[in-house]
Amino acid sequence: MIEISQLKQIRRLLNITQSDFARIAHVSQSMIAKIESGKIDPSYSNVKKISEAIERMKHEKEPTVREIMVKKVIAVDIKDRIKDAIKLLNRHGISQLPVMKGTNIAGILYEATLLEKATEPDFAAMTAEEAMNDAPPTVSEDTKVSAVSNLLKYFPVVLVTRKGELTGIVTKADILKNLI
Repeated sequence: MIEISQLKQIRRLLNITQSDFARIAHVSQSMIAKIESGKIDPSYSNVKKISEAIERMKHEKEPTVREIMVKKVIAVDIKDRIKDAIKLLNRHGISQLPVMKGTNIAGILYEATLLEKATEPDFAAMTAEEAMNDAPPTVSEDTKVSAVSNLLKYFPVVLVTRKGELTGIVTKADILKNLI
């Protein structure tokens, strides 16, 4: 639940009038005005309505992955040579590359995995398919940023798709850039 004394600040952060907020919370505008001015101490049921309305509004205003994803996805084909993949990583200053089989996501190449494989005798001749990891999680463009933030606690990258087609990529750095 919210700290009811903070209602005015919260409502202003959400950029909404008392009347509009009252309608959304299913309480009267005069009650909102009285709460904000400290003239009344609302009942538990009204505080609950107000808290639930704030949570709904926060969720609705939360950005989606579409707004923060990197849209220019650099990827390799499963038949591409590892040496070409490494050149792409270095040229673009990135640490992972989705591996594609046609228009489908087949897996991903991580720098760390490539470093591990570099000691194998046939490394120079390897294809992306031979060195790739399983594909990371994919989400739709409409997924909320908070959901992707949770995935990024367990995976270094999340891929974004629209109707099964790769349209973007999100890393922890992308989330952090958009916090400011």
